[in-house]
Amino acid sequence: MVKISRKVEYALMALKHMDAQLSDHLTSTKGLCDQLQLSFEVVAKVMQSLNAAGILRSEQGAHGGYRIARPLDQVSLHEINEAVLGPLQFAYCLHRDSVRCHLTGSCNIISPVVTISKRIEELFRELRVAELLGVDEPVEAEIRTRHLRDRMHASEELVWK
Repeated sequence: MVKISRKVEYALMALKHMDAQLSDHLTSTKGLCDQLQLSFEVVAKVMQSLNAAGILRSEQGAHGGYRIARPLDQVSLHEINEAVLGPLQFAYCLHRDSVRCHLTGSCNIISPVVTISKRIEELFRELRVAELLGVDEPVEAEIRTRHLRDRMHASEELVWK
């Protein structure tokens, strides 16, 4: 169904990392990628997109990098998504330029799909990045434990095959 893209995840990870730094600290893309074990190519594009959208500010030079340009309680998830992916699109029939679904002529759920799309877009516009990054879900520890267990099983399978 609706999934947050890897680029949006990377943007949120970068913003959370940067928000924890001192306000005058510049974050380099390479340093960020090394610390969070992220793909440099993808993160570099994400950082450039966030900079172009005015969410980050870049400083050039030998010791350059990025810093957060405005308070994260003023930045919505919608802005992050639009900065790194472009306009929200939840269904083929809702594409801004043209109708791309071959079923549009016979489709009987266009109105419900439009309603879903509007609600999701509304949620994305209302959710502030500071709110998202400030949440400490109790399930996080369970997810990390499950991930470690799955990785251990995967490496056991590789060793014994």
